[in-house]
Formats: sequence, C-alpha cells, structure tokens
Amino acid sequence: MTDPKWQTAPIGVWGAELRIPLAMISALCAADKEQKPILLCVADDMDITERSQEKRPSRELHRHLSMIFEIKTGNMPQILALIRDQQYLLTCNDATELDINNGSQATFHSAAFSPSAFFSKHTATVSDRPVDIIVATELPLCVFMDVEKADHAPIDGVPFSPSGKPLMSVFLHTDTFTIEMPSQIPASPDEEKLIPKHKYNVRRTQL
Repeated sequence: MTDPKWQTAPIGVWGAELRIPLAMISALCAADKEQKPILLCVADDMDITERSQEKRPSRELHRHLSMIFEIKTGNMPQILALIRDQQYLLTCNDATELDINNGSQATFHSAAFSPSAFFSKHTATVSDRPVDIIVATELPLCVFMDVEKADHAPIDGVPFSPSGKPLMSVFLHTDTFTIEMPSQIPASPDEEKLIPKHKYNVRRTQL
C-alpha cells in the first residue's frame, strides 16, 4: 500500500471484508478535502439461483454480499464512490491495445445516465463540515475517464479533459459468481461449521 499509485487512489480497491467502510472513509476524506460531492454507484445484483425466477437479493443476502471478499464477487465492488478529478485503478481489460487494462491509472471526469435515472442527495459530516453524496436510482451507462497511458483519437460524443485530452468511456461490466451463506449468523466462530450453508448464484453489474 506504499506504492505511489495507491497513495494517489484514495478510493482504492481492497479485497477484504473492510473494503467498503475503508473505501467510504477514504472517499469522504477526499471529498471533504477537495470540496466536491461523491457519486455513489451501487452494484445491480440479481439472485439467479433459480433459473426460472430471477429476483433481487433478500435483505440478508444483500448484507452478506457487502461483507465477503471482493475476489469472490468477480472483483466488482458492491459500492463504488466516484469523485471528480480523483484517481482510480481500472480492474478490467477493456482495450489493451490502447493501454486501457487491469491496473491502468485513470482520473474520473463525469458520468452518463439514462433519462429514466433519478437522483437523491444525502449529506455526511466530516470534521464538522458537510459532504454531499449523490445516489442514483440506477447505474450510469458509462463514465468518462482520463486514462493515464491511453493514446487514442477523439470519439464523437465523448468530452475532453480540462487539459484538452480526449477522455475514454468506461462501460459497465457483468459477471456471475457463487457464494455460500450460513442459514443464520452463528453466535461464535465454532458454531459456523454446525450451521448448514446455502449456495447462491448472483449476477452483478458494476463499473
């Protein structure tokens, strides 16, 4: 975590149960420092365990999904906090020929939503100062980012960065994964092996 890339990517990509709270703390601190709002992107999860009946995850399954290792969810976070002009590390090989791949460093610029999207504004407090958090009813169609080493011609409809560099569209990704969840939360770690587990197949869409 001492690598400069991590130091300049406050939103980070942690592969542990504490990833979401750590990421949110970092995002709130970065937003407070820059005096910019947070755009909160919540993954679109579907329980596809029963092929004939896809459904939204139950409250218990949704909560469990927020606590498991990211490596078990296709490396896609449940919650992603975006702040304009902040740096992120991409985790997918979208266009390797343009150096837009896993590990690329990129700066978030803006997001494009469908006309049906609605937004709500919430306020958090950091050091007695308000930080605005914008939550959309759906994920963005794509986000526009300035990818550090990418070299490409301007694309129709895609904006430029303040420095005049053509931005790159980063689209949503969808993956499926299987997780196991205890039928109930054990009172102690020793009890977990005695509690039967259920397998769930989940389809997640996220940036």
